[in-house]
Amino acid sequence: MPDLVATACMLFLFAWPAGAQSNQVGAFYGGVLSQNYNFQGPAGGQAHVSAGYAAGLNLDHGFTSNRWIVPHIELEFTVLPPRNVKSTSAAVPQSYDSLYLTPGLRLEFLPRALAHPWVAAGGGYTLYIQSQVLTNGQTYSVHFVSRTVGDFGGGMDVRVWRSKQYAWAINLRGQFRDFVSGNPELNAPLSASVQHNIVASAGVFLEHQSAYRRP
Repeated sequence: MPDLVATACMLFLFAWPAGAQSNQVGAFYGGVLSQNYNFQGPAGGQAHVSAGYAAGLNLDHGFTSNRWIVPHIELEFTVLPPRNVKSTSAAVPQSYDSLYLTPGLRLEFLPRALAHPWVAAGGGYTLYIQSQVLTNGQTYSVHFVSRTVGDFGGGMDVRVWRSKQYAWAINLRGQFRDFVSGNPELNAPLSASVQHNIVASAGVFLEHQSAYRRP
């Protein structure tokens, strides 16, 4: 999936005709829901991962615009600080961090409206940084685990300020992202091979347009 997304991004960069283009950079903050992992085997059991905070950065380039839809390429970097892990049936790492780096494509609808919705999809890599101490106090040797990840989401941008020449704007963003990735190593076999990490966040974005997009 990451190779496919990278190829699509390059095609957009070189094949899309010149016209009104925009660049955005933004920061966001939010949270992720708690999760349960089921263990394989007759003994069964679960590991519970607590809910946590999320923060990140987004870089975005938009192509030729019209009144209805604008294609973008984006680079999303999301960090989930340590989330506690507990289990009554197995010794698991006490916590782990998650880092997601996901380039992708974003489609913005009704770009000239004050509030404009969008959808996005991409793929990249995730890095799990796991505690080296298990819940039973023993040392755990698996500290870093990398996996591929898919990124699917949507949201709404609201323009709160724009310069008189329409070259600069400030947007507020609310979004949901589902990072679908492989599992961390929890010192026990899991019944599912992938996990869903649903992140809700809000942020502030600074936008610059190389050719002014007037209302």
